[in-house]
Amino acid sequence: MADDDIGLRGAKAAGDRRVSTLLSFSWAELRASRLAGVASAKIPADRVARVISGGQTGADMAGLRAARLCGIPTGGTAPLDYNTELGPRIRLLRSFGLEEHRSKDYPPRTAKNIRDSHLTLVIAEKLDSGSGLTIRMCRRQGRPFLHVRPSSLEDAGVAKAVRAWVLDHLDGATVVNVAGNRESKSPGIERAATRFLVRLLKGLPHESVPKRSV
Repeated sequence: MADDDIGLRGAKAAGDRRVSTLLSFSWAELRASRLAGVASAKIPADRVARVISGGQTGADMAGLRAARLCGIPTGGTAPLDYNTELGPRIRLLRSFGLEEHRSKDYPPRTAKNIRDSHLTLVIAEKLDSGSGLTIRMCRRQGRPFLHVRPSSLEDAGVAKAVRAWVLDHLDGATVVNVAGNRESKSPGIERAATRFLVRLLKGLPHESVPKRSV
C-alpha cells in the first residue's frame, strides 16, 4: 500500500426436529444468545483494536494516553529497563501494557513496534534521527505510515484526511503504532497530539475496555 505524508507534502432442521430444538432451549439461554448477538454486532469487523508505542515522551505517550482516554487497549515495546529521555519509567509504561526489549537501544524496539502493528502514525514537526528511522523502517518492512506535523493538528482538513487514511487502512482488528518527536525535540507535542488523537480515535470504529485515568 502506498504511504502518505500530510503536513510535509501535503441455519437447517425441519418439522418436529426444529420444534423440539426450540422447546428445549430455555428462555434464559435464548435471551443470553440474543444479547451476545447484539454485543457482537456492535463491534465492527474493521476497527482499531489496540494502540501501541515505544513509550518515549512526546508523540509516543500521546498515543497511549489518547487510547486510554478512549477506552482502547494499549501496549507496545520499550527499550530495556523501560528507558526514556527522562530515564526508566517502569511503573508508568507497564501500566500501559508495554513490555521491555532485551536491547537498551531504541532502533530494535522501533522495528518491533512496526512489525507488531498494521500501520504507523508518525507525528513529528521535523524528521529527527528517531522519527526518520521509523519511516525508513516502515518503508523497509513494507508497512503503511502517515507523517503528520504537530503544527497542522488543529487543521480540520488535515484531521479529515488523517481519519480517511486510517479508515482506508483498517483491516480486521487493527493495531495502530504511534511514533514521532520526543517532548524535548518538540515542546508541547504530547499535549497537542493527545488532543488530536482523542478526536481521531473517537471518530473511528474501535474496541473498548474500562477507562482508566491517564
